[in-house]
Amino acid sequence: MAKELVFHKYQGSDSDYLVYDINKNHMELDDSMVRKIRNRSFGADLAGILIGPFVENGDLTMKVYGVQNADEKMGVKAFSRYLKDAGYVKTGNCVLHTPFGYVSVNTEENEEPFYQTKIYCWC
Repeated sequence: MAKELVFHKYQGSDSDYLVYDINKNHMELDDSMVRKIRNRSFGADLAGILIGPFVENGDLTMKVYGVQNADEKMGVKAFSRYLKDAGYVKTGNCVLHTPFGYVSVNTEENEEPFYQTKIYCWC
């Protein structure tokens, strides 16, 4: 039986990211699913897929697929914007543990204009 997966696409000025909320989907993405989604011939042309939020030792954390070092700031901004949009962070600063290290993000001053779209798929 197919399960509905919900992604949130954040489109910035230079890069597009998919955010997969592990808490709302209740299903882990495996590497083969991520490869299919990111395949330019089959799936979406993305800068990366951001998965989370996970809570580890009181820190909000995320997994990142496909984000290169040059795009890491945009990926963190897209994910922090999702955290605010989804109600995980209400206002002000939050500290996010990323694969790139700890990042302090002010959700009120996220100046990057992102456009959000919800995407559904059945797997």
